[in-house]
Amino acid sequence: MMTPVEESPPVILLVDDEPRILSALQRLLRREGYRILTAGSGAAALSILDQESVNIILSDLRMPEMDGFAFLGAVQDRGLEAARVLMSGNADLKLVIDGVNEGRFSQFIEKPWVDDALKISLRKLIEAQQLARENKELMKALRSQNQMLNQASEKAASEIRQKERLFATISHEIRNPLHGIQGILELLSRDSVGRDQKLLSTAITSAGFMRQIIDDVLDYSKVEAGKMVLQKVAFSPVALATDVISLMLPMATGQQLVLDLYYEEAIAERYFKGDDFRIRQILNNLLSNAIKYTKKGSVGVEITVDPILKIAVMDTGIGIPEEKMASLFDAFVMTNDQHDRTFGGTGLGLTIVKNLTELMGGEIGVSARQGGGTVFTLSLPLESAAAEIAVAPTQNVDRVLDGMQVVVADDMAANRIIVENLLPRYGATVHGFSDGEGLLNFLSEFEGVPDLFLLDINMPGMKGDEVLRAIKAASPALAQVPAFAMSASLNFAGSEQVVKLFTGLFSKPFSVGQLLTLARQYAPSPPPLATTGPASDLSPAMGSTNRMRGDTDSPQFIGESGAEGFSPADDKGALPAAEGGLPGAEGS
Repeated sequence: MMTPVEESPPVILLVDDEPRILSALQRLLRREGYRILTAGSGAAALSILDQESVNIILSDLRMPEMDGFAFLGAVQDRGLEAARVLMSGNADLKLVIDGVNEGRFSQFIEKPWVDDALKISLRKLIEAQQLARENKELMKALRSQNQMLNQASEKAASEIRQKERLFATISHEIRNPLHGIQGILELLSRDSVGRDQKLLSTAITSAGFMRQIIDDVLDYSKVEAGKMVLQKVAFSPVALATDVISLMLPMATGQQLVLDLYYEEAIAERYFKGDDFRIRQILNNLLSNAIKYTKKGSVGVEITVDPILKIAVMDTGIGIPEEKMASLFDAFVMTNDQHDRTFGGTGLGLTIVKNLTELMGGEIGVSARQGGGTVFTLSLPLESAAAEIAVAPTQNVDRVLDGMQVVVADDMAANRIIVENLLPRYGATVHGFSDGEGLLNFLSEFEGVPDLFLLDINMPGMKGDEVLRAIKAASPALAQVPAFAMSASLNFAGSEQVVKLFTGLFSKPFSVGQLLTLARQYAPSPPPLATTGPASDLSPAMGSTNRMRGDTDSPQFIGESGAEGFSPADDKGALPAAEGGLPGAEGS
């Protein structure tokens, strides 16, 4: 057992040239538990202070050679922490005031003193000294803690920066070649039939799953780090859902599932302001999960406005046990038996859906359907936007890009091949370059003005933003050409200044359907995508179109396999998706 350390008693130094005064004070103060030191002069007291540490110095004013005023001034000059008290029976008031103001002493006690008053004054000085000492220790500890916190904060910030660089590298080094793989597979699929087409469709779906896993990890990290920035653009929910459904067609067709879209006719004309990129990502995630866990029947999307925008994803799949509902949106929730439902290969899919929804001020809910299956409902309080003016579609969809001049710069040949092979099929002329220098040399001799620039942001040599600045500086006409930054990096397009420089951002890997949709927006005479009724079939090789059988009071989903699915609550308009794309093609 440890013996407790006894605290030393406070030490008081008495300085007076009269021995009887010293004796009287010594007797009085020892009874109070103080340790007493005495000196008959200022010089003797200074010698004691060279050897001893004291708490209080109690000095007489009038002493030979060095009076109390000078002595306490000398103590002050030494920077000692002892409390200093001056005693006198006939001190000049001005002298006392000057001494206090100069900091030579903090208190003055008049002789003859009153014992109780003296004891109280000294006790208060000791208490104040103890409090000051504790405050000093606390401040020292606080400074130490602050230093440790600063070091920890700097270390954490450094680790976050390293993690961001790692994720950016992973994003670029994996997503960039994956974009080439997906795009070329899809181009081959468009020209293939029979068994080859089915094999390519399987490869496309597998690449999409790989992309989804990468996106889940990267997007979760962005949200957790507070790096997710939302955009606000006008979009059509029907057109958006149509595009996402088209991306899911190969996946659904491979499982012989019916996939369709329900909406009121009036909703086809509605536009809203919001981050359509992230809404696509949410819908893409919900749809891919629904298809993955629906072995037979159908998957559908229903769009309503009452008065806020709601997008419901419904399936006839295996459903979700009641006990799993509460933790469904938690990160890394995975399943252990065949009756549970795993959403994505990382357990992050629905967590990202929830985080993105909440970032937009919305809600995501889930409920079980009667007879099996699940309904996820996305509710978004978005403001309305003006509808785009419809232009009559062209009669020849194969020439929707006639006369269009597109300039693309990307150091990866596979990425250029996708653009150079797809857009000319629809009438565009594509000029491809592996670096910014080659592009600028071409423009210096090119007699016309391109309709669209697609610039990789992370090319060696001149970066995409540097190339665009040079383009804008070349001529006023070139400065007006729409330019999109392409990137597979997590920190997409870099700083806010870089983002503002471009017309928009184009994340890799993107589907050929998305590329075609983008190009159509800036073609010399762009035809609109259909928003009511069947869309134009731009991808005849992507698989059979699933359609709703509309000859009953409650329409049902019917596919070529003849499998019947669920019926929406109300009779809605239906839009079979036809434009080809890749599953999981939306991401960070």
